Amino acid sequence: QLACRNVMINDRASVWYNCVLRADRGYIEVGAYTNVQDGVTITADDAKDAVTGLPYSTIIGNYVTIGHGAILHGCRIQNEAFIGMNAVVMEGAVVESGAMVAAGAVVPPGRRVPSGELWAGLRLPRHTGDR
Repeated sequence: QLACRNVMINDRASVWYNCVLRADRGYIEVGAYTNVQDGVTITADDAKDAVTGLPYSTIIGNYVTIGHGAILHGCRIQNEAFIGMNAVVMEGAVVESGAMVAAGAVVPPGRRVPSGELWAGLRLPRHTGDR
């Protein structure tokens, strides 16, 4: 295990080149055998969840793969999940065990990706109005 202030990297996890794990405003844990590929940004947030009252720490389970350039902010990634390249997972989101987030996908705040499902695309609301 490697611990540095508010970041814990467990045994056999790998964190590759140009990754940023910034926990100055919360806590980050990377599970055992997890692969954090080049250019990933992982942050935590000291804002509190309205329901649980807990801070938006980023907790990543065991045997997770996080693709190049992904951004994880104040979320939970459970065991054996997959996060594709350049995907974004926002605060309060949960990616359940065995779920996959496709390359370039966005998981909005507070959303849950159920076990065994693939989440792809941008889940944005439609905006109308004068231009």
